[in-house]
Amino acid sequence: MNAAEYLLSYFETQSAAQSQNRGFRFPDIVSALEEIESAINLWDKAGLNVDLMRDCLTRWKLSALRPFTDSGSELHWKVERHGGSTTREELSSGDLMGLQTVADRLAASSISYPENAREKISNLIQETVNCLKEDTGLPQELVLYVAQLIEEARRSLDEYDISGDFRLSIAFDRLSNAINVVEVKSDKKDIWSNLRKEFIIPLLGQIVVNSMVWGLTAAHVLPQIGS
Repeated sequence: MNAAEYLLSYFETQSAAQSQNRGFRFPDIVSALEEIESAINLWDKAGLNVDLMRDCLTRWKLSALRPFTDSGSELHWKVERHGGSTTREELSSGDLMGLQTVADRLAASSISYPENAREKISNLIQETVNCLKEDTGLPQELVLYVAQLIEEARRSLDEYDISGDFRLSIAFDRLSNAINVVEVKSDKKDIWSNLRKEFIIPLLGQIVVNSMVWGLTAAHVLPQIGS
């Protein structure tokens, strides 16, 4: 599931309260919108006509974020006070068809995590916890930050059926980059170097890059991981 497919699933819930019960969350909805907008910008630079997509994007944003705003246009992270509002109030059938077009285009150039890769990420999470326990000299702020990223990655795995590859990709990227930072900061660099070599680098071979159009590999798409 890519970002546009995730947003389509969110809109299909119709009720904001129902979407929250199904596990859709404000930060993930925002991330999906950002990823879609970034893709549209890339297609524009590649010479594709994206005028209709940009027009639809305005309404996708309005409809997706409406349940999280009040009359003063201030954002909220939960929808308890707006549980009866709809997730697709601003959208026409054409807007939804446009989002499906974006989903189809993203499917041709996106990253997916098959079951063996998700199992490897689960093992990476557990081993990262073990390394944090062993490396007692790390700054507490850094430990807390990595712990937050671990929880984000766990939730992305647990809710993979809801948010799919796009959110897991973000979580894995953040955790991997944090591990690189910890390795630099740590006095026990070997345990973090071994973690990266044993788990992160092999994962590049298990991530499937659906990008035949662009001729890319995982190593091209994710150059910062394992560097």
